[in-house]
Amino acid sequence: MVEFLQVRKNPQGLSVVYTTMGLSSLLSALLLFSVVTTIEPMLHWDYMVFTQQWTATFCTFKHCVRLPESKDFTIHGLWPNSWPSEEPKDCPVAPDFRRNAIEPIMDQLNEMWPDVLTSEDPFEFWKHEWYKHGRCAIEDELIGDELGYFNVSLGLKKRTPILQVLLQEGIEPNNYTVYKTEDIIAKLQKGFGTLPILSCMKKHKETAKLLEVRLCYDPSLALIDCVPKNHTQLESKATSEEQATSAMPCPSEILLPEFT
Repeated sequence: MVEFLQVRKNPQGLSVVYTTMGLSSLLSALLLFSVVTTIEPMLHWDYMVFTQQWTATFCTFKHCVRLPESKDFTIHGLWPNSWPSEEPKDCPVAPDFRRNAIEPIMDQLNEMWPDVLTSEDPFEFWKHEWYKHGRCAIEDELIGDELGYFNVSLGLKKRTPILQVLLQEGIEPNNYTVYKTEDIIAKLQKGFGTLPILSCMKKHKETAKLLEVRLCYDPSLALIDCVPKNHTQLESKATSEEQATSAMPCPSEILLPEFT
């Protein structure tokens, strides 16, 4: 038995009494207290960027050995970020990436998250994304492990059909129509209810081409604006004299090229 000191109030004032509690009761009380006062594990990041890539643009600048089966946006990655736009630090060491963990969704990954730069086994491509970004993302209990990381990404892709939204708004892929970047942003914001970020690629003295659409999510996987509401969309300083063969902020006018 364990003895406790208690202070009780009675009509004559305060009195000090002693009481006893069995060890099992004490352990139960301590366990309940620990559960009630448990603090959720701290995340090393603030939000996630879900990036979809327009492969027709990517393959204009890179040597692609194959194109996705569907002429649609494909997944580039799901990236935990710290505000305003920094890679998280001190994420836990990633567990080994297990091929058998993602085997149930391999067909979907090949369709929606393909590696277009090689005809070899895409496992190494997904492994890279896992070690660079997935190891931080699994801090979110809604993700949890390898299968969760890739499965959530596939789910986000299905929930945000970018090409379908653009087509419904009259923005069609072709090699001659120049669109205002702000118009595309507005159409996507209307479709998804949140502010996206666009990135582009361009060749010397040519119109920039839309490369990526980035949508942002909080840890509960709810869409949020990719930039704080008191900031404006990043404006590119790109001019017709500049060239970018990697992602850059889009200038004021861009193309959405067709697949060839």
